[in-house]
Amino acid sequence: MASTSSETPSLPGSNYVVFLSFRGEDTRHSFTDHLYKAFILRGIEAFRDSEKLQLGQEIASELIQAIEKSQYAIVVFSEKYADSKWCLDELAKIVECKINKRLEVVPVFYHVDPSDVRKQTGPFEKAFDEHQKNDKIDREKIQKWKDAMREVGSLSGEHLRPQPHQRSEAECIQDIVEEVLNKLRNTAHTMELIGMESRVEKLKSYLTIESNDVRIIGIWGTGGMGKTALARVVYSMVSNHFEACCFIANVREESEKCGLCKLQKKLLKKLLMLKNLNLNLQDVDDGVQMIKNRLHNKKILLVLDDVNELDQLKKLAGDHCWFGSGSRIMITTRDRHLLVYHEGTEIYEAEVLNHDEALKLFSLRAFKMDHPTEDYGKLSQAFVDYCKGLPLALEILGSFLFKRSIDDWESELNRLIEFCDRGILNVLQISFYGLRQTEKEIFLNIACFFNHKNGDDVIKILDYLRLHARIGLSVLIDKSLIKLHENQLWMHDLLQEMGRDIVCQECKDLPEERSRLWSFDDINNVLTENTGTKKIQCIGLEMHEPKNVEWNPEAFSKMQNLKLLKICGVQLMHGLKHLPRSLRVLEWREYPSKSLTSSFLSKCFENLKFIALKLTEGPDINNVPNLKSLVLQNCINLRRIHPSIGIHKKLTILDLSGCKNLTSLPSKFEMECLKELNLAWCSKITKLPEFSRNMKCVRRIFLTGAAAITTLPTSIENLAALRYLYLIDTAITTLPTSIGHLAALSILKLGGSAITTLPTSIEHLTNLGELELTNCKNLVHLPDTIFNLKLVRVVNLEGCSKLDRLPENLGNAESLRCLALGETAIREVPSSIGLLKHLVELTISGCKGLSSNKSWYELLPFCSMPTSPHPIDLLFSSLSLSPASSLFWLDLSYCNLKAIPNDIGSLFNLYDLYLSGNDFVCLPESIIQLSNLELLRLNNCTSLRSLPKLPLNIQRVEAEGCISLEMLPDPLKPSDSLEPRSLGLQNCFKLADNQSCIDWFISGIKKYLKLTPSLPLSVIKTNPYNPYAIVIPGSEIPEWFSHQSMGNEVKIKLPSHLCKKVGIAFCVVFCTNNFDSYPRLAYSLIANGKRIEIDDYHSINKVSSDHVSLVYVVPQYLDEESNKLLWEGDVNGFSQIRIKIESSRVKVKKWGIRMIYKKDIEDLDRTMVQYSNSSIAPYDGMDVLHHNFDHSSVVVECHKVKRSHDDYNGAGPSGEGSSKRIKRHTETNVNSDSEESSEYKDCDEELSDCEESNERNPYG
Repeated sequence: MASTSSETPSLPGSNYVVFLSFRGEDTRHSFTDHLYKAFILRGIEAFRDSEKLQLGQEIASELIQAIEKSQYAIVVFSEKYADSKWCLDELAKIVECKINKRLEVVPVFYHVDPSDVRKQTGPFEKAFDEHQKNDKIDREKIQKWKDAMREVGSLSGEHLRPQPHQRSEAECIQDIVEEVLNKLRNTAHTMELIGMESRVEKLKSYLTIESNDVRIIGIWGTGGMGKTALARVVYSMVSNHFEACCFIANVREESEKCGLCKLQKKLLKKLLMLKNLNLNLQDVDDGVQMIKNRLHNKKILLVLDDVNELDQLKKLAGDHCWFGSGSRIMITTRDRHLLVYHEGTEIYEAEVLNHDEALKLFSLRAFKMDHPTEDYGKLSQAFVDYCKGLPLALEILGSFLFKRSIDDWESELNRLIEFCDRGILNVLQISFYGLRQTEKEIFLNIACFFNHKNGDDVIKILDYLRLHARIGLSVLIDKSLIKLHENQLWMHDLLQEMGRDIVCQECKDLPEERSRLWSFDDINNVLTENTGTKKIQCIGLEMHEPKNVEWNPEAFSKMQNLKLLKICGVQLMHGLKHLPRSLRVLEWREYPSKSLTSSFLSKCFENLKFIALKLTEGPDINNVPNLKSLVLQNCINLRRIHPSIGIHKKLTILDLSGCKNLTSLPSKFEMECLKELNLAWCSKITKLPEFSRNMKCVRRIFLTGAAAITTLPTSIENLAALRYLYLIDTAITTLPTSIGHLAALSILKLGGSAITTLPTSIEHLTNLGELELTNCKNLVHLPDTIFNLKLVRVVNLEGCSKLDRLPENLGNAESLRCLALGETAIREVPSSIGLLKHLVELTISGCKGLSSNKSWYELLPFCSMPTSPHPIDLLFSSLSLSPASSLFWLDLSYCNLKAIPNDIGSLFNLYDLYLSGNDFVCLPESIIQLSNLELLRLNNCTSLRSLPKLPLNIQRVEAEGCISLEMLPDPLKPSDSLEPRSLGLQNCFKLADNQSCIDWFISGIKKYLKLTPSLPLSVIKTNPYNPYAIVIPGSEIPEWFSHQSMGNEVKIKLPSHLCKKVGIAFCVVFCTNNFDSYPRLAYSLIANGKRIEIDDYHSINKVSSDHVSLVYVVPQYLDEESNKLLWEGDVNGFSQIRIKIESSRVKVKKWGIRMIYKKDIEDLDRTMVQYSNSSIAPYDGMDVLHHNFDHSSVVVECHKVKRSHDDYNGAGPSGEGSSKRIKRHTETNVNSDSEESSEYKDCDEELSDCEESNERNPYG
């Protein structure tokens, strides 16, 4: 919402920013005058008294008010300052306001010694002596003056000495002004930033202040999104980087009232600092010329707020070249199209606030603090939920509810549920009334009927209503009135309420006099009482549960302008006698008649474009000449369709999907406009009609699940425009040769069909891009011509279990990107595969026909032949994979591979590598060269004994069931790579309770602590919510986890500011329940009552023994909001963290937890070295502080060793927890040779306080 406040940030209610107190005869026409002008030039409202004002003996009331309403007071102490009773009264009032009203005071010692001011010596002693002699002055007043002078004289300020070579007055003035500006910004930020911190940082990133180019940034969003507030905060934050700044508010409103010429004058005066100079602009064009001439070499910051016409931009900021290097122009608008048209403008889309931001902003207005009071907590949440993150709504409602009772709050909430706040609607309606008529109609239809609906479906219906949907929706999107996300239309709930309110305002009391009806109560009343009128144009009703109603059979007889009738979930007890001929869209899935009777169809429904009904008899549509779409989905009792459908001249969509008892179709289709035919799951249709030569528009045919169809008619060749042909799960055994005439065909899907071979004419499908033949169990042969298709990108043959060879000319398919051969009978891959330079995905998993003694070369002929003739060399030699360097995905699971070639590292683009179920013993060291590899799957490689060092980007390693695996990469060897974020070693029994696994985990933590601060953002942002996690067989919690307990969850409570926390490590011993083979190991991390999203994506098969999961939550991979939750604590300054396993299919036995601190980087280094040089347990040297939080217990680590009574007596619910087995740690200071840092001394003190506090109240 536009705002009219001044450019300089100031506190609410302040008339002045700065009050100047000075002795007129000393500095009025010198220092103070220059200081005053400097404030004014920087846009800071400053007050100085006039000479006339000082003629009286007592301080004037105007000065008292000015002091009280100012934020800052600058006191200029000069030699004769104390001579003036007026000045001393000012000073006393300033000190009073400093104490009572938080007035900030800055002293300036102008040619006087600060010590003389504090002690009232030198010239000030003489002045007070004179005052003492004056019997008219009260002695208490003199003492008050002295106290005030002493207090202000003791403050830090500016000291200007008269001697030469000291700092100049100009420098001093500049410093004073900058200091005030900075304090103002900080004050403004503290208040205004609440609820918009993330948006401010994002907008600042668009500005890139350090760059010298000129940038124009458009802030776009609907009314009430906080665009102006956001621009104003950022303006305040960055204004000190520019020579001059100007914020022009309400451009739309001001240009309408005063014209653009006046706005040009305002802009020029502000940016040229011409406060009192008149600018003579002849017209707007003259203004444009002056802006260009006067500002082209000046670095400026300009905000144009609430722009609604392109001409405003052209006349105020027409081009980048109008302004000097480094200039920044911000524009707020509701119309995205303006920004797109204004060349070179970057667009920042204003976003709704998230829940926490919204609650802060609401609380600031409702409680004058950033959180609600306890008794208003639930109600506050309800209002925040209602506002859906819209800043305007939060501010209006929060301000309205300030200091109101709980009863008032509850009453207002109930009112809002029924009627939206008028103030909010008035602002939102501004965008609506700027639309053209058709755009208004589209907006109202979406608000009333189509919010959250499929975009393509809505476009069709709106087009049937003759509303030109695509251009209209584009306008609404540009004006931020709707959004289109993943093809779903979305309108903010408050905008939807506004749209519906506009319709209700057409006639508040009589729904039948409105253009649209959507409420069940209104529709039911109108149709039951038969009170419909010509005003009603659209009726839309969706019932979530079926409802029987008794509407008047003549209910629609008076609605002569009804265009849309869309009813869902309503069944009539009595039939209808009439439907209006004005209808364009008729959708009624529970239509009360079995068919459209002749009484309806005897009339000509020439406007009707769309019919969607559930019938038992196909309608005669001869009298619906302009019908575009006929949708009879899931009419399970429909057995035949009327012949008129097969010859309709305008029909474009015929959808009979799910009509599972439909047995008969017309013998021939002659629908010359038909574009889509859907017969999916029409399982009793045995034969398709012939297609006439005039059917040149058909683009899509869906026959998926039409299981009785065995062949296609040869006349399919007439469908010259056909692009998509879906024959999945049909009984088709062969395709007609004539299919080769379908030159436009791009997707052919035959998966699960009975096809045995393909015709050679398939080579003529020159536009075919995807051929899908998955699970065609009868397919035995592919014609050689299939790979002559130059544009085919995807060939999927997975599950074709009888297919034993591929054509030798495979390499001719030069565009092929994905080739899937899994679970086929193929014995070898043609050598020409090496010619596929664009191949990115190759799957050969589970090809049982491959011999167990096949070499890598025989399996993948694009590898070069090894030079050694020895059979062993054929199995293990390094083979060249360079022709396959384009691969992103390679699946060689269950291919009986005995070895992996050493130059697999040449597949540098590989993201996913699947090698499960093979017989190799190790992986080559070169795998570390796969710099893009994220997933390595090695499940059930039963001969695998060790893993090599892994690539930097690796996210996930799955090695479940590798029963021979006994070695992980050595954590002590230096490596710049991080360990994988997830390592699944379920059922790798040789690693059970293996110390090297624990070392590997700790080594990974150390690397995260050291490397993540310097990692590229692209690495950190990958899978941002996943922790660093390992699952191995085992039944013991490693001693490094300083707290151990029993039960389904673990809790921890500690001061939020304790030390430098950098992560949480936890461990759980678990087993799976016998009845479930595929449980998911999913954790909940709850901080201060709110869930933090982490995802340990181990979907674990049934494990036959206990397993241990080790998890480290990496702060760098959490979003900003989650990190704040984790470390900032609650209102009492404590972080309360709870971790549990969500799945009931996993049985938890033990927990361990450890907080990780900054100093642990050094401790971890030392721990690993100690372990490498000795046989003692590697964690004995770690300083561990055991901290009693009683039963559910927690232990927090820091620098000194402390213990609580339950560390060795059990921490479980019955005192029998696993902490009995924790080794007693020696009280050794591992840093005894160095001075303990103050940081950890402070940490120890906090822990001691925390310990005492928790002994009194262990749960806070």
